[in-house]
Amino acid sequence: MQSLQINKNKLLYAKSIFLPFAAAMVYYNPVRQALINRDEYFYYILFTFLLSFGLAPFFHKLGNMLDITDKPGGRHHHTVVTPLTGGIPVFIAFIATTYLTLEIPDEFYGLFWSSMVIMIIGIIDDVKPVPALFKLLAQLVAIGILVHYDITFKFFGASLVGKSASILLTFIWIAGITNGLNCLDGMDGLASGIALLVSLFYALIARINGNIFMASVSLILAVAILGFFPYNFRWNKSALIFLGDNGSTFIGFLLASLSIYGEWGGLNSIKIAIPLLVLAVPITDMTMTTVMRIYHGHVTNFFDLLGYTGRDHLHHRIQKLGITNHETVMAILFFNLIMGLLSLMIIQGTTFQSIIALSIGILLFFMLCFLIIKFDKSN
Repeated sequence: MQSLQINKNKLLYAKSIFLPFAAAMVYYNPVRQALINRDEYFYYILFTFLLSFGLAPFFHKLGNMLDITDKPGGRHHHTVVTPLTGGIPVFIAFIATTYLTLEIPDEFYGLFWSSMVIMIIGIIDDVKPVPALFKLLAQLVAIGILVHYDITFKFFGASLVGKSASILLTFIWIAGITNGLNCLDGMDGLASGIALLVSLFYALIARINGNIFMASVSLILAVAILGFFPYNFRWNKSALIFLGDNGSTFIGFLLASLSIYGEWGGLNSIKIAIPLLVLAVPITDMTMTTVMRIYHGHVTNFFDLLGYTGRDHLHHRIQKLGITNHETVMAILFFNLIMGLLSLMIIQGTTFQSIIALSIGILLFFMLCFLIIKFDKSN
């Protein structure tokens, strides 16, 4: 049995040597051109997956060696020491593929630099927890970099008041989604599964809109997460590696930023609601958790809310119904899938069909909130 485990470990770590090397070979110009000529998206998928799937075992071992790990006990549901370094291979695979294979618009470099800030503070937090206020300030700095590169909402026109309102909304939106996905990283495969679905819907919607760059970037992010996902979600087995704060905040920040960068529809169009549907799970969790904590008096001010932690998030409440962790994750991913499909109805349908699809999404949101509140009162 011990020999079998040693062989599994050897196979795991062999991937960290062979697959990134294979990715380097894929980047070799003649091979690259041959693959791009065949199918550009296939090339992005192959290159990104080889990097992410191959680097994950290396950072699994590095996390254990440096003791960048999550210990069992307390609020944690896992029973074994698990590395928190899973976000790093996703980050490397996304940045490397995007930078090396795409023609990057100038403003998109703002996303690179701001993502770097988020990743660095996330790694520091995983090594030694930092105060919540400090993390929020670092996120605001990162969002400020995006604003400097003009990646902001454009809802309110070009006047001084309009620009100020757009910038304020940008800060609130990105900080909210970033921390929303981070809060959902409490069960194996939950945050990574949601992020995988969201980025795939981003890619599909962008492709329908004819925004090839956005479609390519979103697909690269999806595949970078997909390379990590098998190590994080294993049916009837515990995760080998977690995203950590570095991964969940980086991916949440990226998804929130791309939702602003993407073209979902003209101003005052119902299609602007598409990111709200695609990101319904973190929005629902953040909304319900905040409301319930205030309602029950667990928090009385902003600083209490910022530092409060507890087992009262969406996945915790659903798990109380008596289902397993993996079943809880699948239920939430199924809800996310439904909302994503409704977003496709909006992008493809007539105005009337889009209104119906959005109405269904709103009704599902309130139904879920009602059930959560009802169940909370019964306990």
